[in-house]
Amino acid sequence: VLYRCPHCGKQIEPDAIACPHCLYDLFKCGICFGFIKESEKVTCPFCNATFHEKHLVEWVRKSGACPICQNKLVQTEIATVLCCVCGMEIKKGEKDVVECPHCKAPAHKKHWKEYIEVYEECPECHKPVKSKKKK
Repeated sequence: VLYRCPHCGKQIEPDAIACPHCLYDLFKCGICFGFIKESEKVTCPFCNATFHEKHLVEWVRKSGACPICQNKLVQTEIATVLCCVCGMEIKKGEKDVVECPHCKAPAHKKHWKEYIEVYEECPECHKPVKSKKKK
């Protein structure tokens, strides 16, 4: 197997911690174990383990926790994701965000509330969600 630096593309050893050619630090994904480009790198806020952003977001969406330290995580703590109602970005660390209790699809709290009051189902997985609307 040939390993290449994600920064300069030159061949490197599989256990390298820095590229001998461009001198960038090298990080491996804790899920796929592949080398990570800086633009794709996210870390667990608890254990600082590194991952490809798309891998950790998918992992957290399914399990709700870091695969290394098992601390509870929410997608919006680690990455910018899209609201399942409006399709607009939910920035990393943004407040007033909720997740579907079934599929963990993230949404702006206001958009989620308005959508659920009308449709009473998740726009992503279509499973029933009760509205907390006062009658």
